Amino acid sequence: MASSRALHQSFDTLLNGEMSAAVREEATRLLSDELFHPHTNLTEDEQYRLNIRRLQRISESLPEGINLARDPERLFALVAATAVVDPSLSVAMMIHHGLCLSFLEDFTDPADQLRPFKDALVSGKAVGSFLITEIGRGNSQLEVQTEASYDSETNGFILNTPNPGAQKFMGNIGFRGVPRIAVVTARLVVAGKDRGVFPFVIQISDGQGPTPGVQSTIVRSAVVPMDYSLARFDRVWLPRANWLSDDASIDDEGNFSDPLENRDKRLLRSVSAVQNVWAGMSGALASVSRVAAASALHFSTQRSTTARIGTALPVLEYTTQHRPLFGCLADAMAISCLANTSRSARIELIEAWRRGERASSPGVNTMTWGPWAPANSKLAMAKVMTAWTTERITAECRLRCGALGALKASRYLDYQGLGHMLNAGGGDNLLIVLDTARDLVAQAFELPAPDPSLHTQKLALTDKALWRELQRRRVFFLAQRIAEAVAQAPADKDSFDAWNPQLMKARELGEAYGHSLVLDSTLTAVDGLPRGDGAHVAEKLCTIFALQQLAKDAAWYLCEGLLSVKQVRQIEPTLDELTHSLIPYTADLVEAFAADGPLAHSPLLADDYVHAISTTEIGADVESS
Repeated sequence: MASSRALHQSFDTLLNGEMSAAVREEATRLLSDELFHPHTNLTEDEQYRLNIRRLQRISESLPEGINLARDPERLFALVAATAVVDPSLSVAMMIHHGLCLSFLEDFTDPADQLRPFKDALVSGKAVGSFLITEIGRGNSQLEVQTEASYDSETNGFILNTPNPGAQKFMGNIGFRGVPRIAVVTARLVVAGKDRGVFPFVIQISDGQGPTPGVQSTIVRSAVVPMDYSLARFDRVWLPRANWLSDDASIDDEGNFSDPLENRDKRLLRSVSAVQNVWAGMSGALASVSRVAAASALHFSTQRSTTARIGTALPVLEYTTQHRPLFGCLADAMAISCLANTSRSARIELIEAWRRGERASSPGVNTMTWGPWAPANSKLAMAKVMTAWTTERITAECRLRCGALGALKASRYLDYQGLGHMLNAGGGDNLLIVLDTARDLVAQAFELPAPDPSLHTQKLALTDKALWRELQRRRVFFLAQRIAEAVAQAPADKDSFDAWNPQLMKARELGEAYGHSLVLDSTLTAVDGLPRGDGAHVAEKLCTIFALQQLAKDAAWYLCEGLLSVKQVRQIEPTLDELTHSLIPYTADLVEAFAADGPLAHSPLLADDYVHAISTTEIGADVESS
């Protein structure tokens, strides 16, 4: 059996990647303040006020001069930790620092006229928002209707909502108690010509109410509740400096120029900061997934069965309990590895951007359903895979805790809501998957070909080479078959009629590619651990993760002749054996995965959950309800 110290050290490295211990400890220390403890029986307005106060406290508590938009490691650490405290706070953090403030930092000169906006956001005296989605256009964001028309007489812009469908939707700008600054995406119109989508910054509210020309209506959401609103602009004049122009310009004669070749590339540049959401929220989703899985496992060691067989045994002894819960732990580990990979990649991109390097967008020619995948398909798909996996983990853990899993104090519904919200937040997951698939189809005959020397039916189920090769072949074959079908369609290969019959297969391809990203990140991280007992346990979880995915796709692999009937029949007993072998490590695994657990204040993580529920305010709320 692995020593506790060895296991904890291995999983500390595995689950946190390259993020420094000092940054993580700072986040935990800051969020241990009583303000971040659970607050019960609040009205919606009180919840909004608490969220804003917490957001401000974080800014006030950081070392002097710290700008989180310029310190992405610290930002991503705080976003992940605040998700355990309250998903709404995590989302607000990302919008404020990772979107609004980051847009101002990335698209303006350090000494420009927007310095007061930046200072207000850094200090927390104003709250930042990002307004892109329009209620009549859904989540594609390809056809932004909000207009910003250049006014040559004033050298400014007129921001206008031309029709009800162009109202900005789900911006967190409804609460009146604090000044609001928003970055708004709008079509730039110069001399009557559409010049593409650009971000503009606007003072939405002065703290007492909307500024002149801005109208907002609160819309309620039961998932990750925030002060979401519809926003309309009635010919609001903006100074020239409020145009986040990047490298584009309008000269003194009113002539527009943009070094980017077309409006699609401009759109991708104008939404580039959303990559912060993909990296940051992937980490947040992984964090809440780890806590969810750990709390369900811990509860399962305390809860005794009263069944007629196995009486008085911990419910964890039952296959129906330890099999899905260790499966959830394996999935949480896997998406943590993916989130770590994504965070490191995003930090490198931010540093390159601020050195003046601008990444190309190779997928712009296959941008069909949204701008997200072409902007950075790997980061976008990381958000997709972590969101979907978090929904699944939290739902399973909630069910495995019975009636107690439904308590708000157990946090499962809050964490599941974060996964659900991020199906649409930061770009629609299905549209990301479809655009990713279309890009794969476009390069179908350039993808890594299967290794002819590997006979997959002869490999052991626990062989890593088998997992990699099966995933590679699934992506390769699906992409080629869709490409062939589209090429043979009677309609134009870029038309709806050519693609619509292939969309379900395209979704399958996109998901297969997403699973390959998770697998690659996990294998790389596990293989990088120093050999020893901790790595041995991590490899067991890695195998569980890989076999669970093989089980889901077994029918396809059978039909393709890539797995034998004997191999498929071995998947279930192998999973049973692996998950049962992890029971002796439960306490150590709970400790490793629940590193952020104290921030959740879940009674299921207490040494005695019965006492925790019975003697706290949480218990009183349960009784009164």
